[in-house]
Amino acid sequence: PFKDQYRYWPGVLLNIRVVLYLVFIINEGNDINVNFLTIALVLCCYIFITNRLSVYKYWPLTVLESYFLINLIFLSCILLYMKDSPTYNNDGVKILISSGGISLVVFLGIIYHVYGQLK
Repeated sequence: PFKDQYRYWPGVLLNIRVVLYLVFIINEGNDINVNFLTIALVLCCYIFITNRLSVYKYWPLTVLESYFLINLIFLSCILLYMKDSPTYNNDGVKILISSGGISLVVFLGIIYHVYGQLK
């Protein structure tokens, strides 16, 4: 689905994962703030670069990828904000389930649309 000039993009994504893994491994104090802020910062940069370069052949793929990544950024920021709350475990699970549910509904809508076009 990538444009010919951006065939290297899966390699870039692999390098982003390696950087995230290294940050999580180096974070010896298990500071959740560092992990959440790293995820948010890397994803913001990635979304900006992806939308700026327009690496996909079809613009709906860029919009779809941006939607899921922005959903992940919001989820990280909300969980970071709620971390000191006494009801963090219960509320965090509710937010995680709602975020996953919204993403699942969007994914099922895409499958329905693709299935309708294949008929």
